Amino acid sequence: MNAILQFGEWNPQAVREFKGRLKGRNITIAIAASIVTQALLMFVCISELPTLGSSSYSTYCIQNPEGYCSAIDWAKWWFSLFQFLCWLLPLGLVIGSVYLLIEDLSKEERRGTLNFIRLTPQSSQSILLGKIMGVPILVYLAVALYLPLFAIAGISAGMNLLWIVGYILFLGVVSFFFSSAALLMAFLKAEQPWLGSFCAAYFVSGLLSSYFLFFEADQTSRNATEFKWFILPLGQSYWVYQSFVLTTLGVGCYWIWQALNRRFRNPNATILSKAQSYGLVTSVQLWILGFIVPLSEHEVALAVVTSLNLFGFLAIVSAITPHCQTCLDWARYRHTMPHRRSLWQDLVWGEKSPAIVAIAINLGIMLAIWGTWVLTWPSYAPQWQSLAILIVSANLILVYSAIAQAMLMNKAPKRVLWTGLTLSTAVALPPTLLYLLAGPLGTGTLTSPILTTLWFASTFSAPWFVVESISGLSVGLAILAQWSLFGLFTLQLSRKFQQVGASAAKTLTGTSPITAQPKA
Repeated sequence: MNAILQFGEWNPQAVREFKGRLKGRNITIAIAASIVTQALLMFVCISELPTLGSSSYSTYCIQNPEGYCSAIDWAKWWFSLFQFLCWLLPLGLVIGSVYLLIEDLSKEERRGTLNFIRLTPQSSQSILLGKIMGVPILVYLAVALYLPLFAIAGISAGMNLLWIVGYILFLGVVSFFFSSAALLMAFLKAEQPWLGSFCAAYFVSGLLSSYFLFFEADQTSRNATEFKWFILPLGQSYWVYQSFVLTTLGVGCYWIWQALNRRFRNPNATILSKAQSYGLVTSVQLWILGFIVPLSEHEVALAVVTSLNLFGFLAIVSAITPHCQTCLDWARYRHTMPHRRSLWQDLVWGEKSPAIVAIAINLGIMLAIWGTWVLTWPSYAPQWQSLAILIVSANLILVYSAIAQAMLMNKAPKRVLWTGLTLSTAVALPPTLLYLLAGPLGTGTLTSPILTTLWFASTFSAPWFVVESISGLSVGLAILAQWSLFGLFTLQLSRKFQQVGASAAKTLTGTSPITAQPKA
């Protein structure tokens, strides 16, 4: 009883969720569903067993020299059941938890009870942890009833008990990671539980596929021994790989919870602060670099990375860009705030300032990390061309960011939709037009200086296809064109903010364009 009271004092939100869900009828349904599905699973598996003395082929049959089934390979049968449970438990746990969490948080948001919860003296971590522990409690109960069968199947198949315990730990960390991501999706107005469950199932399937590909692979093979993160030999030890996966998920949970704490207390805040974005970009780029460094085909790997960085940085733009009205208020009242920071400090660290400078700093972090690696390439590798492509790709992301910021500052209806369509057009249209000019409508080649320069300046990642024909002139013209576009959009933003700031100053001083005219 004392333990229950202490738990209630530690996390009242979890107790509230338990009381709402742990009803007799709900518990009975969860237990019955778990037991019935286990019975059906065992029935299906038993039906796969061969008949002793038969000549028909079966995976679980040990045949005698005459070709008849003389014995059943029970270890193989149990291992098949164990493998199936290794897939079933994570998928069932994650899909059920994600669906219930998004549905519950969306319902609380619609009813207005979430705002009431925000007013309680509990910390955001306590409330959200209570949600994760309490909302899917019936799913946890149903999965927990599977664990005895899971352990029996693993031990009967000859699995190490420590491996089974390690997999259960992996199961818990994966569930916590995706449950945290589900809460963040709900705070970002993703109110469709089925969509969150589908996304979770997709990513969990990919994670499990890589997990079991490693487990089933021969760890003495060439591919396994070369699978490294920097110099860490992930492919030579299951426990090293397991520790790396758990650490990666733990770091991912840390960044998700940074965003959760911000959005829970202030739904209008950006997903991440500018300072947090610098740390996130650094950690993600170093994490990716660790897999790329041991590879031999550097140019191909870097081309893939630059393509991934496009989508990653567009996500960063949306995560740290304040609302239009917030930016306008910053421009209007910044100079009136006591103890205000300098303009550059505000652009680098401020919560309400535009994100252009912060995006440029994040791109600088990316260039520093990947540029340093490129400089370590052998002398025969295309070092300066690769550095040029990295710079041009970063400039292009900066141009996209300026376009997004300029369009989001307009008070037009559906500006977010129009911004997305404009960015999609900016990414897709140039390569389409250049392909038509070089192919059906043109010379059939991209080696002409003009087309190469245009291709280099306006098409993301495509410069890797013309890396051999890149010249210093093409690089210079491409960078000049990109910075001209960037300057055009930033000039428009600057004028917008200056107009807002000037109008605010006139309002505060009691002047207007009419009253401020000099007397004749």
